[in-house]
Amino acid sequence: MNKLITVTTLGLMLSASPIAMASSNAEIEALQAQVRQLTATLQKMNSKIDNLSAGQAENKKAVEKKSKLASWTERTKIKGDLRYRYENTNIDRDEERERHRIRARFGVFSKVNDQVDIGIQLATGGPDNATSTNETLDASFGTKDINLDLAYFNWHASKNLDVLGGKVKNPFFRPGKSYLIWDGDVRPEGLAIKFENDAFFVNGGAFYLDEQSDDNAGETYLFAGQAGGKLKLGNAKAKLGLSYYHYEGIEDNNVDGLVTGNNTTVNNRFENDFEILEAFGEVKTKVSGLPFTVFADYAVNIAANDDRANNGDNDTAWMLGFKLGKAKARGSWEVGYRYQDIEKDAVVSDLNDGDFASGNTDSKGHAYNVAYAIDKNWKFGLTYFDTTFNVDQGVETDSDILQADIKFKF
Repeated sequence: MNKLITVTTLGLMLSASPIAMASSNAEIEALQAQVRQLTATLQKMNSKIDNLSAGQAENKKAVEKKSKLASWTERTKIKGDLRYRYENTNIDRDEERERHRIRARFGVFSKVNDQVDIGIQLATGGPDNATSTNETLDASFGTKDINLDLAYFNWHASKNLDVLGGKVKNPFFRPGKSYLIWDGDVRPEGLAIKFENDAFFVNGGAFYLDEQSDDNAGETYLFAGQAGGKLKLGNAKAKLGLSYYHYEGIEDNNVDGLVTGNNTTVNNRFENDFEILEAFGEVKTKVSGLPFTVFADYAVNIAANDDRANNGDNDTAWMLGFKLGKAKARGSWEVGYRYQDIEKDAVVSDLNDGDFASGNTDSKGHAYNVAYAIDKNWKFGLTYFDTTFNVDQGVETDSDILQADIKFKF
């Protein structure tokens, strides 16, 4: 623009030469005034253009900033839940106990790119209990524990294959969300793979239970694999499969975070290894327009030591159950029931259901539950455990637990 002003000015000045020969000094001065006025006008226009360009640059930066923010919010989800629970526990030869408890979870889950997701979640609960995120309302209003519940990556290696690492959600299929082997709060730590298509699924993993700095102390691992098939039977859908869980280094070991249950121990060390074979099945259909699921789970610890003096090797566990309805939309409801029978060394006591029979193996009994959706993401539920533990060994003990929950999701 400055070049344009200069050229225009010079042109006008040169063209004024012949005019000066034929015109009076007044005319020359008038022309010079016009040139000065034109130059000033062009300079103002140039200034306006510069300001407009600067404004466009600022607007571009603002748009890019908003675009990045929109991209982040589209790729990232923040979600969590809050549960308030009243719990009544009645165990033989113990005082009846009433507690009010809370569970809170808060997580950020983001899509790094088209291939990788990450998740980080905090939850209430102590760091030494893998099967509970509850905090009891007591301790004179003292603050409650918050710990890392999830921290994982999920690489979508292909359309059907995921590779996960970190502290992950349980990668193994549980029929009817069975608690026979795994409590719902357990978050394995290590590496896992998940493959699924329309016909079958395969899950596997290698996980740390206890890492030791001393090479002679003995570390503990879990290596596991699971495979199953999918069937369509008229209006029903079924899943059938097998699992194998191999605990390495658990026998004759004091494993950090375990040995608080009632598996067989000697001097606070596991007497048995655990190599658990599982067979499971689940069928989903509809009854009178309501979702209906029936499920079964069977497990045997093929590494349990034979103990004839105490009714054999105590190596088997099984479960049967059903669920009718789904408490999700406002006014909807569900009911469920399961029966479990768990011998003493069939599964790892500190990793299976922490509520059934007060978290003990060598147990059997019933679990009933009902839930009603008060509104979207707001549900009320009741669960009752009518169970017995020390069935084959020790003093047989009844354990009755009633839980009344109010749950919120966001």
